[in-house]
Amino acid sequence: HQSIEMCNSANVHDDDLDTAAASASTAESQALREQEIVERLDHEEQADMRAAEEVHCWGTILAEVQAQVDCRDDAIRDLEAARDQEVSTREELVDYGDAAALHNEAVGELVAEIAEARRAAAEADSLFAVGRAT
Repeated sequence: HQSIEMCNSANVHDDDLDTAAASASTAESQALREQEIVERLDHEEQADMRAAEEVHCWGTILAEVQAQVDCRDDAIRDLEAARDQEVSTREELVDYGDAAALHNEAVGELVAEIAEARRAAAEADSLFAVGRAT
């Protein structure tokens, strides 16, 4: 009878050991799952940090490109203003050239009128001299 109790007690003890082993195995599995989750979260956090760095780098590159585009746009505006000024200067030169041509034409007419007046004066002097002599 005592031997049956010992066997029963041993079976209970074995059951306790099985339960403890199962609990330990479950706890170990849970710890491994938690460790995997922590590692996955660490990897994801590192990936997020790398992505944030990359976004920041691309933001810096885009800002530099935008600055170059703005500089190019300013240069284009400056060139357009210089071209407009050149066109305006050419138009002014044409106007000055036209005015100079008109001036030269007027001077030519005045020179011709002066020459005509001198001939007329010389002729008048000649007629006056002839009239005195007679």
